[in-house]
Amino acid sequence: MTFILRVAILGPIYGQPSAVHEVARLATQIASFQMPLSPRSTLNVGVISGGTGVNVLASSAQFELDVRSESAGVLASILPEIEGLIRSARKPGVDVTMDVVGERPAGGLPKIIV
Repeated sequence: MTFILRVAILGPIYGQPSAVHEVARLATQIASFQMPLSPRSTLNVGVISGGTGVNVLASSAQFELDVRSESAGVLASILPEIEGLIRSARKPGVDVTMDVVGERPAGGLPKIIV
């Protein structure tokens, strides 16, 4: 099963790190999450975007996260932990949103008998 999540960070106030910094920090935490090797399960922080100029603190930034597993049950146990990491990025002046933008059923590779 595959879930594609769009995570957005909005509204750092002046003098605070930009939304791009916050997204980078959160993406690094998520990328460090230990996924089970069996059944095969992966996550990937893909597209990252944000900011309007090199000399402007970004007021918003986002990334897309692909989380997948051959087992729907394993994915169901992993997603709440990842959602907890995402929620933990909230702090005064910084809002974090998460939307599911894609979902596909579980699948596996055929076993090859040699």
